[in-house]
Order: sequence, then structure tokens, then C-alpha cells
Amino acid sequence: MTHQRTRIRHAVAALLAPIAPVSVNRDDPLQAGELLPCLAVFTPGEGVQEITNGRRQLRTMELVVDGYARAGAELDDRLDALALDIEARIAAGQKLGGLADKAVLVRTVTDRVTGGELRAGVVRLTFALTYQTAFGQPDA
Repeated sequence: MTHQRTRIRHAVAALLAPIAPVSVNRDDPLQAGELLPCLAVFTPGEGVQEITNGRRQLRTMELVVDGYARAGAELDDRLDALALDIEARIAAGQKLGGLADKAVLVRTVTDRVTGGELRAGVVRLTFALTYQTAFGQPDA
């Protein structure tokens, strides 16, 4: 049994793989020796509501994609270029082969990442992704 969230994360990672290497993990996705740019995909939360008298559930999952780029001249431009590619790919494949109903971008934030020798920037795109499951069966 595999939770639908797991299948969705991996489908999003496959969709974004042509942009840059993708980690499907929020725990230290960026290491000092990591290639930049790179991406991380994770799902920090999900709301659930019953939609058909206990037989189906509508789930709205928070899907986060972090895009990392090396710090330096034109960092914001490189982060915007990553965001553009991420948005375009998710918009084009938002149903993820039938795994999802839709994905809507709800927020974009940029920041700097510093740690030891590592200097990078990050753009975080947060999507509201909806999908349905059978009641009590998040793998169906």
C-alpha cells in the first residue's frame, strides 16, 4: 500500500526532473557538495473533507517545491527562472496522470541560504493540490 501523497510527490519529482536534480525529501535537501540548481519536493500538510456521504474524501494537500540556485550576481533572476520552469511544468501536468484533480499556485517566497561555505538562494513555491480518495483508504 502506498499513500496517494507519496505517489503524488514522486510524480511531481518526475515532472520536474528535466529542470534540475530533484529530492523528494524535506530533510536537508541541499548539501554543500550538491549540484546547483536543484529542487526539493515535499508535502507538509493536508486538509480533508467528506464529499459523498462517507464514501469519498476530497483532500487539499500543500505541495511545496523549493528551487535552489548558487548565490552571486543575478541570483534573483536565476530564482525567477527556476520558478517560471516549475510553474509551467506543474500547470502543464497538474493532473499528474490522474493522481490529482488540480494544482493551484498559492504563494511564492524567495530567500537566501547560508551555512558554512554554502551560499545559495531558494525560491519556494507552494501549491494547493486537490485529489480524492475513498473514505478511510488514502491509498485508493
